[in-house]
Amino acid sequence: MPLLHIHDDQAQPRGTVIWLSMSGKATEKDWPEIAKLLSQGYEVYSFDFRGLGELRMNYRARSADDPALFKGDFDQAYVSPLSSVLADYVYDSLLTGRPYFLQLMDDLKIAELFIRGRSTRSDAPLTIAATNDAYGLATRFSEIDPAIRLLADDNATSVDWSALVTRGQEEWPIAYLLPFGAFIPRQ
Repeated sequence: MPLLHIHDDQAQPRGTVIWLSMSGKATEKDWPEIAKLLSQGYEVYSFDFRGLGELRMNYRARSADDPALFKGDFDQAYVSPLSSVLADYVYDSLLTGRPYFLQLMDDLKIAELFIRGRSTRSDAPLTIAATNDAYGLATRFSEIDPAIRLLADDNATSVDWSALVTRGQEEWPIAYLLPFGAFIPRQ
């Protein structure tokens, strides 16, 4: 799992932040947000989820059924929920009994365990800072792991499967596909 550890050698960190994006680990375009976290005294970890970031399958799906599929930029084509490389990976994961959404949750848990193993204070709370596209995953993860805090983001949105089904929306974020996801009760 490709992982970055960004920290200030001169400062004693006040906490640890896991920075999440569905596009992979932090890059130079994310530096303003990372620098802000560092200035607040955090050490920052960022990693690639499976099938994303460095772990992307670098080819484009082409289909006789959808000749427009390969037009547009690579990122849009990669995550298209209708017929794309990532969609094939997600559907295959569902067929083999390991839904992709849960794989993403596992990746986040693996990163958490690794980070806690490196920390001198294993009881220290971890915080997740998620970009807009990963905020829904971070929210679900913080619901099942009470030791995780979530940095609020006023611009972030979470996937609400019930709303997608009610609207009859045909395109949806493929990474969040989970069988019976629309029926997960809210507490």
